[in-house]
Amino acid sequence: MCEQIQLSKTRHGQIFRCNKCEGKVCLMYKNIVQGLQINDFYKLKNVIDTVNIEEFFLQYQGEQRLSIRTSFSDLFFAFDVSELYELRELMTYADLKIKLYENIKNNLN
Repeated sequence: MCEQIQLSKTRHGQIFRCNKCEGKVCLMYKNIVQGLQINDFYKLKNVIDTVNIEEFFLQYQGEQRLSIRTSFSDLFFAFDVSELYELRELMTYADLKIKLYENIKNNLN
């Protein structure tokens, strides 16, 4: 049985981490449910954080949604601007809690 710790929550999503599943992170956002190793979480967070919204829409005029390539070559996500901002917020808070838990764990040892 999983031992989930909620790392962050927004209106449309939440992120959990399981202490018994090798520290895997579960991202749930709208219709996306993705289990991630911690390094994959940070790869995706980096992609989400570094999307230049203005540049994207200048390059792809007429597009309504931002296409985000994941580390899996054939997997893309598409978000409108408000969804991207909410996902950034969700992942930022999760990142802060992951680092907080790691600091606490290291100080206890």
